[in-house]
Amino acid sequence: MNVKTNYEVAEKIVSIIRNDKYQNWIEFEAEMNKIENSEATKLMIDFYGSFDFSLYKEILYKALNKSSFESDDDFLNMLYSLLSRIIDEKDNLIKKLESIKRYDFTVLERKLKEKLPDDTDLDIEIYFVLDGINAGSIVGKNKMMLNALVWPSSEENINIVEGLLLHEYHHLGLLKWIRKYDESFDKYTDGKGMARYLIFSILSEGSATYFFNEGDDLYPLILESHGVDMANQYKESTSNRAGNIKTNIDILEKDLQSLINFDGDIEEMGEIADKYFFANQTEPLDKAIGHHMCSNIIEKLGLDAMINCFVKPDKFIETYNKSLQDKDPCKISIDLDNLWVK
Repeated sequence: MNVKTNYEVAEKIVSIIRNDKYQNWIEFEAEMNKIENSEATKLMIDFYGSFDFSLYKEILYKALNKSSFESDDDFLNMLYSLLSRIIDEKDNLIKKLESIKRYDFTVLERKLKEKLPDDTDLDIEIYFVLDGINAGSIVGKNKMMLNALVWPSSEENINIVEGLLLHEYHHLGLLKWIRKYDESFDKYTDGKGMARYLIFSILSEGSATYFFNEGDDLYPLILESHGVDMANQYKESTSNRAGNIKTNIDILEKDLQSLINFDGDIEEMGEIADKYFFANQTEPLDKAIGHHMCSNIIEKLGLDAMINCFVKPDKFIETYNKSLQDKDPCKISIDLDNLWVK
């Protein structure tokens, strides 16, 4: 594994804060413009797609100076609120950046290799940003964007942020095997393609969550970076992971069969699947269902059975069903004939 880190954006914003250049718009804008065309900034702005760099500068400037900001866009109001925490936590933010620079990212290689097929070769680029909302996300075939605010200021919580990193790295490693199986898996044009994509997502999110983010272990990081309200929302969202599984499996079974038989336009198709990828105050369904499916496979059939599903994702549902007793109500009964490309 080759890991390359870039903390230019986070370092520049910390420098602006340390040198009080956020207090004067002309000085602030001049310093911020130095990172406008950096790769990390482009990734951060493009990830959301709903605002540009000039608006980000305005919101950050007002947040740092505790000036009022109001918008009809709830996302922008949330961004302002969370960026406002930077100035209150500036000493912690400085500690976070120093810790990031000290950390040896290569120590994660062994932990990751244990949970992926042999010969999984990864080149990873990590871009540290300060966007306020995002924690960590994959933003390309080998790129990851990580919010520096989420990095712990205390060394005792480094293992928790390792779990967050490993979760995203695992996605990257698994993506390589999924692309080997079906190089156009994310270029779906019909219901069957969307059904396959949904199964891939459940496999990826479920396995990464099971391996690296058990329960509400990210709570301390979210508490420090996003505040008590959002941290409590996160804790609550994971608390019902197991309790609603029968209902969630029933929904999945129905939706997969609807997609397999789908005969409408692509917008309608997206509406069926979107609820698995996004959630407000509950855990996304792909994580909740995936965690249940992967935990059953690993605990009943072993790690090798799970890793075999990474190489042959068409065996995922079949392997999951094998991990259950004959009359288990959580079995997934759908018509898999002609669903898979291989």
